Amino acid sequence: MTGPVGLSGSRGAAREGPAAGAPGERRELDARLQQAQRLEAVGLLAAGVAHDFNNLLTAIRGYAQIALESAGADDGLRESLDEILLASERAADVTRQLLAFSRRQTLRPRTFDLNQAVLESRGFLPGSLGAQIRVDTALAPGVCGLFADPGQVEQVLSNLAANARDRMAGGGTLTIETGRIELEAAAALQQGIDPGPYVVLRITDTGEGMDAESVAHAFDPFFTTKPVAAGSGLRLATVYGIVRQSGGAISLDSTPGSGTSFRLLLPQREVDVAAPAPPAPVLGGSERILLVEDEDAVRRLTARLLEAQGYEVVAVETPVEAIELAAATRFDLLATDVVMPEMDGGRLAARLRDDRPELPVLFLSGYARDAVLGDVLTAAHTCFLQKPYSPDELAQAVRATLGDGIDLPAPPTDPG
Repeated sequence: MTGPVGLSGSRGAAREGPAAGAPGERRELDARLQQAQRLEAVGLLAAGVAHDFNNLLTAIRGYAQIALESAGADDGLRESLDEILLASERAADVTRQLLAFSRRQTLRPRTFDLNQAVLESRGFLPGSLGAQIRVDTALAPGVCGLFADPGQVEQVLSNLAANARDRMAGGGTLTIETGRIELEAAAALQQGIDPGPYVVLRITDTGEGMDAESVAHAFDPFFTTKPVAAGSGLRLATVYGIVRQSGGAISLDSTPGSGTSFRLLLPQREVDVAAPAPPAPVLGGSERILLVEDEDAVRRLTARLLEAQGYEVVAVETPVEAIELAAATRFDLLATDVVMPEMDGGRLAARLRDDRPELPVLFLSGYARDAVLGDVLTAAHTCFLQKPYSPDELAQAVRATLGDGIDLPAPPTDPG
């Protein structure tokens, strides 16, 4: 390929116009719909597994960090605890991939230039691909501004490059192209996205290609053509989830012996040149906190971390206990899990705010915030912290909820 995709010559954006109504194209649209429905069902299951696992990881990581701080000069113990923390970080990566596929991860989107992101990827991709694979780029002129999480777009590039590497064992060429396109209503319907301007990212390899069965299931989690234990089958599922949650679409074209090409569409935006805010300091306090968490290990850990930061903590297992306590005692903040039996955290917060509308509320959950809370987070003095969290992240979230001028990342959009 010699030029940027989605362009006519070197100027302007291409247009994808009305889709024809031929029977073959209708069958293709039906197949896309069936695939989307299948992936949505699997995504719900993956999100549930990730949520439960995040609760366990919160306790594992938290207690390992506490133990490490108390290990002193015992090198053997410190080494063992470091290994536990390293393993828990790897496990957290798996849950993040599951949440990415299910479109229930927490995104931190902003506007940035895709061309710049691709150029920066040239710094880390060659080392991961190996000397036998050449990386070529064909970038659209000007700025390809998009609205997405830059870290997730970097993960998309890394995962697709790793997928290409595995299919070019004897070497080859990986080509990364960018472009811009105006998607009209009929074409947008085929992709399952809104009409409008999009940035195009195409990643093509010269590898062995994929057969029809592999193409049909390429984005399914845990589907892999590798031998048992040689791959998790989460790379392409993660890419699919990131693209869809970012409001975009992804398609795949491949045949055996002819390489593979992935085409991604991501919403186009003007680039915001504002500088990011500096990180906020981590502080403690002396306020009284009502903690509601139905997982025993997570409740004990969170209470311990908050008490170590100077807070007075009353920890309970159920929302019913929390309502009874709040009726008799004044609390400065409610920190509550979201998914609980009998009553979820959103309903609990609403009940307590009937009497105290100004009550600060910090939601804690293994799910992403928009997936379980929606408009609840628009209320004043309301924040969200996703599990598993570190002591510093918890400390910062509490101060932000109490209104100390500490800003947490803005709530993510969930256009997908």
